[in-house]
Amino acid sequence: MYDAYFPPFWPALEFDADRAVQSAKRLRANTFRIGSLGKYAYYPTKQWVTHPQLGKRDVLKEMISVAHAAGMRVIVYIPVGHALPSNLLKKHHPEWMYQPNPDDKEPPASRVFAGDPISAACLNGPYAKTITRIVREVVGGYDLDAVYFDGFVQGWGFGTICYCPCCRMKHAARFGEPLPRPVQGREANAQESKALARARDWNRAMGGELFVPLAEWIRARKQIPILFNRNSPDDDRWDRRILDGVDGFLYEAGEDFLHRIQGIGLGVARGQMVWQYVGRWDNWPRLSTFKRELLLEAMATRMSGGANIIPGGPRYLWDARDAPTLERAFRHQRRLEQIAPRAAPVKFCAVLHSGQSVPVAESEGAHRSWDLRGAFAALQFGRVQCTTIPQEVLLNRDLVKEYQVLVLPNVAALSHAACQTIEEFVRAGGGLVATYATSLFDENGNRRKHPGLEKVFGISVRAPDSKLAARIAQHTRWGKDPFDVYLQPAPEAPAHLMDRQRLLPAARYLLVTPAKTEKAAAHLVTGTQLARVGAGLVLKDFGKGRVAYLASELEYLYWQMRCPEIRKLFCGLARWAAAGRLPYEIAAPEGVLANLNAQPGILVLHLLNVCGGGHELPKANRESVCPIPDIHVRLEIPADEQVQSVTSMTDGKPLKFRITARGLTLIVPVLTEYEAVVVKLRSTKR
Repeated sequence: MYDAYFPPFWPALEFDADRAVQSAKRLRANTFRIGSLGKYAYYPTKQWVTHPQLGKRDVLKEMISVAHAAGMRVIVYIPVGHALPSNLLKKHHPEWMYQPNPDDKEPPASRVFAGDPISAACLNGPYAKTITRIVREVVGGYDLDAVYFDGFVQGWGFGTICYCPCCRMKHAARFGEPLPRPVQGREANAQESKALARARDWNRAMGGELFVPLAEWIRARKQIPILFNRNSPDDDRWDRRILDGVDGFLYEAGEDFLHRIQGIGLGVARGQMVWQYVGRWDNWPRLSTFKRELLLEAMATRMSGGANIIPGGPRYLWDARDAPTLERAFRHQRRLEQIAPRAAPVKFCAVLHSGQSVPVAESEGAHRSWDLRGAFAALQFGRVQCTTIPQEVLLNRDLVKEYQVLVLPNVAALSHAACQTIEEFVRAGGGLVATYATSLFDENGNRRKHPGLEKVFGISVRAPDSKLAARIAQHTRWGKDPFDVYLQPAPEAPAHLMDRQRLLPAARYLLVTPAKTEKAAAHLVTGTQLARVGAGLVLKDFGKGRVAYLASELEYLYWQMRCPEIRKLFCGLARWAAAGRLPYEIAAPEGVLANLNAQPGILVLHLLNVCGGGHELPKANRESVCPIPDIHVRLEIPADEQVQSVTSMTDGKPLKFRITARGLTLIVPVLTEYEAVVVKLRSTKR
């Protein structure tokens, strides 16, 4: 990835296409992403200011010509609504400037890219016609292999409503009234809140209004992928027309390995390509500063169904110390493409992802992001084959059917249609694990009298009598958090879920009782006498499927504490909901991650070692990885297939294995950073 905001494009134009391709080939990369614009334009155009040193050069033409001759693809970056140098905007196109202040003060600027300050362009004014011409020049005039858009966001983070002359005029024409002013010094009344919300929605929709005709124009002329910067997996507030209209998107580097993997599922579930950073931007564009982390990040992305992109690729022109590690990661990936080019993650367990667009759902939904991360972490570190899916997948019954287990980690806000899809999924034989306030609110954040999935869970929510209410109050800290409250297994609780002799810590909980035909597998208890408060865990059959409902958000505690008993419980619940059948079982330390990929005739079990230093730190660089010996693996083999061979992907050597009634068993002799077990199958069908 050669970004036009940094060297070798700025401040001086130092770019050399031959050197860039040679550097990329040494790393075994196969694709370039290069900017058409950044602070300046880097191809001959009259639409925006070209770099002062561009002269008669055409950087896009140079890059595409040299890369294609070397067998590499080129993806061209086009910023839309992205910030531009403030001084150039004021000098050449002041009418483009985004104005978040209704009093016509100086538009805000930032030094996010170093150098001169930058300001945003308004998508609603004359800039929209110019950027349309730029897209047509680049896509229509060059032999690019894909186009990548960064933006389609009104304001670029400088505000939510634009008060430029064009926006004022168009808003008045559309709604028959002026743009509402922000309310300061007091709370907005209902009428003001409604007007401001409408104006914000109108501004937010401008990205989609601009994207749709551009995408239609591109697809009518070229069969190339359209890619998009979605930034963070937690931010799902993008215009649906953009999310549905692209072939894939980039998630910039996640907070840690689990966040990285968590984001990929949101695209894979929709059939879209997902790009992720390997390494990250920093303030030293001429130094390579990461080592083993590069390989671990690259393979975590690859095994989860994503693709890698190296931000700051030019750094390897000046400092190639980390190049061997990155080259090794790309060599692994090239080998995987040769062995199993169509292999994709097996769909088994799906964790429902609630993004920032979903209502918080009062205090019950306050921990929703940590609940999601905790449930996903417990399953990943417990090596249950799982991914995330976005909420809109629940509106497509065919997509939901591809999974065997759904996990709803305190998904408090669910629509009636989503609840119906979930109920049908379980009734048809799917497994369900849900916690705390799941479905207690509708999609708009309005509290229901009863959870929408109450019948499926086999519970009823109840209000405490005065005596119980007083006891609950005595066992509450900071007004909301349980104190001296535990989950106590019932004598008949399945042994693989919990140690019947031990208590588990309880987090915030919903006061429920089992339905008349159900029993609690665990209870919420308090104090010295362990007096019961309510049902803590209910396991039930529903139609052809199974349902596990956990009344407390224990996944939140797992994210905070990494309690192994909670991990065991969550993994056990997923296994129970799947009627005991898992794609694989692995005996290894908690820091070994796994993902099973498959294509017809081939299984690829990826193993990644993220144990050791830096494991608990976001964006940490691991200086060393402790090798793990003798990892025991059991892999389920399809009933109509026979094992033909089992080999190590990294060295190609055969691995010893046995076939038992429970599938294929083997021992991986040692796991350093990464390994993949490749199983080739032969059909027994005649």
